[in-house]
Amino acid sequence: MTNGDVVARAQQRVGDVEREAAVERLRNAAGEGRLTLDELDGRLEAALVARTFADLDVLTADLPDTRPATLRPDRESVRLAIRHGKIERLGGWHIPRAVTLELAHAVATLDLRHSPLPADGLRLEIEARHSVIHLLAPAGMLIETDELVRRHSNLSDRRGRRVVEWTGPQVYVTGSLAHCTLKIKRAR
Repeated sequence: MTNGDVVARAQQRVGDVEREAAVERLRNAAGEGRLTLDELDGRLEAALVARTFADLDVLTADLPDTRPATLRPDRESVRLAIRHGKIERLGGWHIPRAVTLELAHAVATLDLRHSPLPADGLRLEIEARHSVIHLLAPAGMLIETDELVRRHSNLSDRRGRRVVEWTGPQVYVTGSLAHCTLKIKRAR
């Protein structure tokens, strides 16, 4: 490819398909903790009105190419952030010692049933507003929510009241919820 080809591509107009691909890449980057919610907001607005490839390239230039989750190294902590969207960690996934959820007008589902938790437990920090969070847990898992600040928010753990004996590592939930619902759904 010559320099003329690069310049020509940068000046070419983009369509909805290219804009949506950039939006998806930005949302994934925010979910991986590479962008703050404010950065994500600004870049999403710019991506949706981008006219050329150059406009889109500027928005993702500082982001690495995404790789499948199986190629990523295990981390001690992960930050999942989204605004007006959905985050799901279902089935088997690497559960680190600490997970930070930052949500605004979003839905998050974390499945803790099929992957081992660290021996010293999981620290789940939630900063959410106007969102719904689902924690899918084994029947006997202790999920401690005493340090979770709730304003106009609901927390439900119906099957948790019926647990006779707590087993396995604990989950410690901290942070704050504003106008949110946190549902702990346990296996029967």
